[in-house]
Amino acid sequence: MAFFGDVMALLFQLLAVFLLLLIIRYAVPQLHPILYSALFLFVLAYVMMTVLIPFIKKLSDIFHGVPEPYGRLLLISAFLFFISESITQHLSESGYPSFANLAQFVVKIAILSFWLPELVNLIQTLTALITP
Repeated sequence: MAFFGDVMALLFQLLAVFLLLLIIRYAVPQLHPILYSALFLFVLAYVMMTVLIPFIKKLSDIFHGVPEPYGRLLLISAFLFFISESITQHLSESGYPSFANLAQFVVKIAILSFWLPELVNLIQTLTALITP
Protein backbone atom coordinates (compact mmCIF):
# COMPACT_ATOMS: atom_id res chain seq x y z
CA MET A 1 0.00 0.00 0.00
CA ALA A 2 2.99 2.31 0.53
CA PHE A 3 3.85 2.04 -3.17
CA PHE A 4 0.37 3.35 -4.07
CA GLY A 5 0.92 6.34 -1.81
CA ASP A 6 4.30 7.01 -3.40
CA VAL A 7 2.80 6.89 -6.89
CA MET A 8 -0.04 9.21 -5.90
CA ALA A 9 2.46 11.65 -4.36
CA LEU A 10 4.51 11.53 -7.56
CA LEU A 11 1.42 12.24 -9.69
CA PHE A 12 0.54 15.16 -7.43
CA GLN A 13 4.08 16.52 -7.77
CA LEU A 14 3.89 16.18 -11.55
CA LEU A 15 0.63 18.12 -11.52
CA ALA A 16 2.28 20.85 -9.42
CA VAL A 17 5.19 21.03 -11.90
CA PHE A 18 2.68 21.28 -14.77
CA LEU A 19 0.90 24.19 -13.06
CA LEU A 20 4.24 25.87 -12.40
CA LEU A 21 5.13 25.56 -16.09
CA LEU A 22 1.79 27.08 -17.09
CA ILE A 23 2.42 30.04 -14.79
CA ILE A 24 5.94 30.48 -16.20
CA ARG A 25 4.64 30.28 -19.79
CA TYR A 26 2.32 33.24 -19.23
CA ALA A 27 4.43 35.24 -16.75
CA VAL A 28 7.84 34.97 -18.42
CA PRO A 29 7.44 33.41 -21.88
CA GLN A 30 11.08 34.03 -22.84
CA LEU A 31 12.34 31.82 -20.00
CA HIS A 32 9.82 29.05 -20.56
CA PRO A 33 12.02 26.81 -22.81
CA ILE A 34 14.97 26.97 -20.42
CA LEU A 35 12.91 26.35 -17.31
CA TYR A 36 10.91 23.63 -19.08
CA SER A 37 14.09 21.75 -19.99
CA ALA A 38 15.57 22.17 -16.51
CA LEU A 39 12.37 20.99 -14.83
CA PHE A 40 12.10 18.07 -17.25
CA LEU A 41 15.59 16.84 -16.38
CA PHE A 42 14.96 17.35 -12.67
CA VAL A 43 11.65 15.47 -12.75
CA LEU A 44 13.17 12.71 -14.92
CA ALA A 45 15.93 12.21 -12.35
CA TYR A 46 13.39 12.27 -9.53
CA VAL A 47 11.18 9.68 -11.25
CA MET A 48 14.20 7.50 -11.89
CA MET A 49 15.25 7.62 -8.24
CA THR A 50 11.81 7.13 -6.71
CA VAL A 51 10.09 4.79 -9.16
CA LEU A 52 12.30 3.33 -11.86
CA ILE A 53 15.36 2.23 -9.86
CA PRO A 54 13.29 0.49 -7.12
CA PHE A 55 11.24 -1.17 -9.87
CA ILE A 56 14.40 -2.42 -11.58
CA LYS A 57 15.68 -3.76 -8.24
CA LYS A 58 12.44 -5.73 -7.84
CA LEU A 59 12.75 -6.98 -11.41
CA SER A 60 16.32 -8.09 -10.74
CA ASP A 61 14.95 -10.35 -8.01
CA ILE A 62 12.51 -11.81 -10.52
CA PHE A 63 15.28 -12.27 -13.11
CA HIS A 64 17.43 -14.05 -10.53
CA GLY A 65 16.66 -17.40 -12.18
CA VAL A 66 17.83 -16.20 -15.59
CA PRO A 67 21.42 -17.29 -16.31
CA GLU A 68 24.05 -14.66 -15.67
CA PRO A 69 24.61 -12.08 -17.16
CA TYR A 70 21.50 -12.08 -19.37
CA GLY A 71 19.02 -10.86 -16.76
CA ARG A 72 21.27 -7.98 -15.76
CA LEU A 73 21.92 -7.06 -19.39
CA LEU A 74 18.20 -7.08 -20.18
CA LEU A 75 17.47 -4.77 -17.24
CA ILE A 76 20.28 -2.38 -18.18
CA SER A 77 19.07 -2.34 -21.78
CA ALA A 78 15.48 -1.60 -20.73
CA PHE A 79 16.63 1.16 -18.36
CA LEU A 80 18.75 2.83 -21.04
CA PHE A 81 15.93 2.49 -23.56
CA PHE A 82 13.51 4.26 -21.20
CA ILE A 83 15.97 7.10 -20.63
CA SER A 84 16.60 7.35 -24.37
CA GLU A 85 12.92 7.50 -25.24
CA SER A 86 12.25 10.18 -22.62
CA ILE A 87 15.12 12.40 -23.72
CA THR A 88 14.46 11.81 -27.43
CA GLN A 89 10.82 12.78 -27.12
CA HIS A 90 11.75 15.88 -25.12
CA LEU A 91 14.30 16.96 -27.72
CA SER A 92 11.88 16.32 -30.59
CA GLU A 93 9.11 18.32 -28.94
CA SER A 94 11.56 21.13 -28.21
CA GLY A 95 12.37 21.42 -31.91
CA TYR A 96 15.68 19.57 -32.03
CA PRO A 97 14.96 16.33 -33.92
CA SER A 98 18.55 15.96 -35.12
CA PHE A 99 19.78 15.91 -31.51
CA ALA A 100 17.00 13.44 -30.70
CA ASN A 101 18.24 11.09 -33.41
CA LEU A 102 21.79 11.48 -32.15
CA ALA A 103 20.72 10.67 -28.58
CA GLN A 104 18.94 7.53 -29.78
CA PHE A 105 21.98 6.46 -31.79
CA VAL A 106 24.30 6.91 -28.80
CA VAL A 107 22.05 4.86 -26.52
CA LYS A 108 21.77 2.08 -29.12
CA ILE A 109 25.56 1.94 -29.33
CA ALA A 110 25.78 1.87 -25.52
CA ILE A 111 23.30 -1.03 -25.35
CA LEU A 112 25.26 -2.91 -28.01
CA SER A 113 28.50 -2.30 -26.13
CA PHE A 114 26.97 -3.91 -23.02
CA TRP A 115 25.98 -6.98 -25.07
CA LEU A 116 29.22 -7.16 -27.10
CA PRO A 117 31.14 -9.57 -24.79
CA GLU A 118 28.23 -12.01 -24.89
CA LEU A 119 27.97 -11.68 -28.66
CA VAL A 120 31.69 -12.43 -28.97
CA ASN A 121 31.22 -15.59 -26.87
CA LEU A 122 28.29 -16.62 -29.05
CA ILE A 123 30.25 -16.06 -32.27
CA GLN A 124 33.20 -18.05 -30.90
CA THR A 125 30.91 -20.92 -29.92
CA LEU A 126 29.22 -20.95 -33.33
CA THR A 127 32.58 -20.79 -35.08
CA ALA A 128 33.81 -23.77 -33.04
CA LEU A 129 30.70 -25.73 -34.03
CA ILE A 130 30.98 -24.89 -37.72
CA THR A 131 34.70 -25.47 -38.22
CA PRO A 132 35.85 -29.09 -38.39
